[in-house]
Amino acid sequence: MIAIVQAFRGIEGLPAGVAAGVSLFNFFLFFFGFRKMRPYSPREIYRKNVYKKKVRKEVQYEDGARHKCCVCGRTDITNPELEFRYCSKCAGDREYCQDHLFTHVHVKE
Repeated sequence: MIAIVQAFRGIEGLPAGVAAGVSLFNFFLFFFGFRKMRPYSPREIYRKNVYKKKVRKEVQYEDGARHKCCVCGRTDITNPELEFRYCSKCAGDREYCQDHLFTHVHVKE
């Protein structure tokens, strides 16, 4: 940093000042030049809002639980030690506890 200040003051001479200026130009070009400067299109704004609503949507069951096994009906409130996962092979959003995740029959709709 001191070398850059000295180069601009002229202690090191003109070539050092030019080198410092070029290096600073590269710095600003890298951090500010490649930004997306245009505003988002209405289609992108709509797509982002729909995605955020999907992510924020939290399922709550009648007893206030957030997770419920489709096979045995255990919830995260009745059994807080259980882990719940969604099955990627089943149709829809079917959630299973750790005991039934690998042993259930896959649902195809």
